[in-house]
Amino acid sequence: MPLSPNQIAQLRQVLQNLSAANSIASVPGGPGKALEAWVFMALADAANRLPTWRVTLRQGDGSPLPAGGRFLFSGGPSSLPRVVGDACFARIERVDGAPLVLELHHGLQHVGRSRARHEWDIALLPQQIADHIRLGNGTYPKGLPFLGIECKDKSSSGDANEMRQTLARMFDLAHVSQLRLPNCARLMSETGAFGIGRRWPTYAANFSNGYFGIVRVGGFQLGARQMSDYYSIGQVGQINQNTTATLNALESIMTRVLSRIDRLY
Repeated sequence: MPLSPNQIAQLRQVLQNLSAANSIASVPGGPGKALEAWVFMALADAANRLPTWRVTLRQGDGSPLPAGGRFLFSGGPSSLPRVVGDACFARIERVDGAPLVLELHHGLQHVGRSRARHEWDIALLPQQIADHIRLGNGTYPKGLPFLGIECKDKSSSGDANEMRQTLARMFDLAHVSQLRLPNCARLMSETGAFGIGRRWPTYAANFSNGYFGIVRVGGFQLGARQMSDYYSIGQVGQINQNTTATLNALESIMTRVLSRIDRLY
């Protein structure tokens, strides 16, 4: 389903607030990518409104997006952006307290223990991991991000099979085992040469620390809700019925993750 006029206006307003181009041409074509863009910018805006955090939009190479520049959204599953012309991202910097910089990406694939790649429509990761990869240490992050969201532009109710797909992705990405490496972290460069983030000895603990969830135009069937509740997979459904409630839910998600971010390190 396409974004509503209200959602398009909200997306353009956030782009303007963050000094990016905000004409109607800045809204991605295609309902699926438009939804991802709306959720991404809602999360970035939520972080930017917190008094202890500052958000700046970045080009693919990490340099600031020029004022009035077009924010390039990902066209599909991709590796970590490296150069100008690749997908842009949001830099989230803590400005009060111990220095900390995070990056919010979209369409970013992560490598699992099986070596299979899994896309998160939206993912939050430490800047150190991204910088290490940009220096030539692989192409993809390996492991669980601090926040991972799937966007489903479907008006039907999500079933248990859909939830299993998300759970399987999380299972493969969770570094519960040592991976036969001397230093195994929650998230690493693809080569395993550098890692950051605390990990827990059980899948449930790794899933419940941070945030993983599905944002859906439709709702969730009973089986999907049961799996979601048991494995700490968040549900944000019926997003077009009450846009304000959806934005409040996304704000709550980002606020919770950032308030507990030091625990993830």
